Amino acid sequence: MSLEEQAKRMAIEKILEELREALSNAASYLGGIISYEVERVGFLDPDAGKRMLEGFLKLIDEYERRLSWYVEEPLLSALIEENVPPEAKSLIATLAQPPPPIEVYEEALEEARRRREELLEMIKREEDPEALRLLLDQLSKVEGQIYALERLVEKMRARAAPPPWPTVRLRVEGEAIGDARYRFYGLGVDQDLDRYFWRTQPHAIRKVVYRRFTDEVEVPATTTNLVVGVSATSGRWHVKVYAEGRLIAEGDVAVPGAYPGSPGYLKASIAPPAPPVTPPVAPPATPPVMPPVMPPAAPPRYPSIKIVEARFPTTLKVNEAREWLVAVSNVGGAGAGGVRICLASGPATMKVIVDETVHDVPVGGELLMYAMNLAEGATSAHSGRVAFTVAGSYSIRIEAVHLENGSAVVDEYADCAVEVEEAVPAAVAPPPAPPVAPPVAPPAPPAVPAAVAVAMGLGAIALAVTSFIMAKKAKKR
Repeated sequence: MSLEEQAKRMAIEKILEELREALSNAASYLGGIISYEVERVGFLDPDAGKRMLEGFLKLIDEYERRLSWYVEEPLLSALIEENVPPEAKSLIATLAQPPPPIEVYEEALEEARRRREELLEMIKREEDPEALRLLLDQLSKVEGQIYALERLVEKMRARAAPPPWPTVRLRVEGEAIGDARYRFYGLGVDQDLDRYFWRTQPHAIRKVVYRRFTDEVEVPATTTNLVVGVSATSGRWHVKVYAEGRLIAEGDVAVPGAYPGSPGYLKASIAPPAPPVTPPVAPPATPPVMPPVMPPAAPPRYPSIKIVEARFPTTLKVNEAREWLVAVSNVGGAGAGGVRICLASGPATMKVIVDETVHDVPVGGELLMYAMNLAEGATSAHSGRVAFTVAGSYSIRIEAVHLENGSAVVDEYADCAVEVEEAVPAAVAPPPAPPVAPPVAPPAPPAVPAAVAVAMGLGAIALAVTSFIMAKKAKKR
């Protein structure tokens, strides 16, 4: 085996090891969240489950994209399928189950309300302090269930309400052929789908599908075409599209160019059927007076939010809080709009601090901030700080969104990669050098008083004169 082949094999094994570890950690983390929500409310919010499932598959897609540099289809799909841990497969299968109908949630809500009335009656009659405390704990839990179920039922009723403009009911059916993996299924209404639409057009994702699916959707009557896409990089999906029960398109679907002979995405033309030909009828003697036909109401004009400025730190230390700012502008109609910050991938939770409130955003989770009535042409700024408790690479998506019928619709987004490093301990300064004492000058001799100095001078002179006289006397002898 050549050095190049050895390096290639090592790179593949490293990516697969990272894939197994990331999926195992994500399955453990999300499983804990699901267990908590089911224990607290009795159900998992379908929207939360959909976001978790999409985040899970996007995590797999990221590693699949890295492996595609070394491995081609169909070996690539086989490698991915073999290295997904069993606990991750089990969690994906659980999240991919269709949510119960709204009637199930309504029955659960009525049952929770009856339970609340029973607890209130029991609390009125109970005198034992310990038993009363237990009853109050149960009442608090039931109140939380009622609050969550009321919001969920209200949201589902709003989605089930018919839109206020003329529509066409479409039904899309798909069945996998030679593809045994979970895939993203998306629709483009009067717009084309990108090759990797689940990465570049997340708003086009309808749901995650496996083996076969059926999807019903209502589109405005003015819609002219529909593009159906499935993120199948191996195998294909046979798709049928019906409009008001009439078959309008049928064909195979796969990612364009994923493999030789890939069929690409299916485009369906939504044209009304030709009116039946009827023989002419002689007009009556007196034509009936028909009431005026009012034109259909124009569809509401929703906001369209665009990103004006997005500043997000790209490098941080562990537990270091850095400033972020996102400014958006509404170029559409007045309504609710703002910013959604999503943690697409990473090793741990992201902490977003807004107005001194800390929001823990898990992997695949999001934080939505919006203004209820954002006027046309108005600008809204959102800011705060962000911190991470675990070192590693994080992928952040900043989305400009507006609300339609209680759901956030993405108008524009920007991706940001963040690298978090371990905090480096501060260096220890060397001990200060001992102070250098200045050189000490020798002490000056004591000063001689002036009178003493004069006396000493006179004494020296007298001694000199005496010595001279004595020398003279010695010569005469």
